[in-house]
Amino acid sequence: MITYLLKYRLGSENGIKNSEIPFENANSPISSRIDAYQRYESLLEILGENKDPNQNLSEHIFKYSKKQKLKNSKIEIPMNIEGFQVNLFFVLNEDFQSLKHNTPYLIIGEKEERNYLTLAENLRHEMSYYKAKRYATNEWTSRIKYWNYESDKEKDIIHSNVLFTPFNFWEEWNPHLAEGN
Repeated sequence: MITYLLKYRLGSENGIKNSEIPFENANSPISSRIDAYQRYESLLEILGENKDPNQNLSEHIFKYSKKQKLKNSKIEIPMNIEGFQVNLFFVLNEDFQSLKHNTPYLIIGEKEERNYLTLAENLRHEMSYYKAKRYATNEWTSRIKYWNYESDKEKDIIHSNVLFTPFNFWEEWNPHLAEGN
């Protein structure tokens, strides 16, 4: 079985708060992935582009209040934007290929130093797991294109179908960027 783990850190007047939210659905793993990804996006929306947490939080609540009923929820407003992080991982309950059980594998993260080749490899392994287990993807997939700059083959461009990711690997790093073109 696959579990999605949303890990986030918020800085507030009470200090740093680290939290983890697991998402799993044995009957529909893609549903748990979609739910986890929506929560990931929701946390990012609270910060928003203008970096004013109070304004972004009120806009976020207004935008989603018609879709979801808020039940006396205490929402912590991030005060220390530099301390804000949100990352989405998958965790398997068994060893699979080169993956170890109960080990979190990053599939997307915000404000995290990351090797994009590791992200691409994690996404490829996740898709392999879905195929091996015959899990439905509900066509929630992306085609990624990236350059394996660690390969012995010069300009070895890789194309892979993976579960949805908004990360544009080609814009992040490609042979033309490496050559300074």
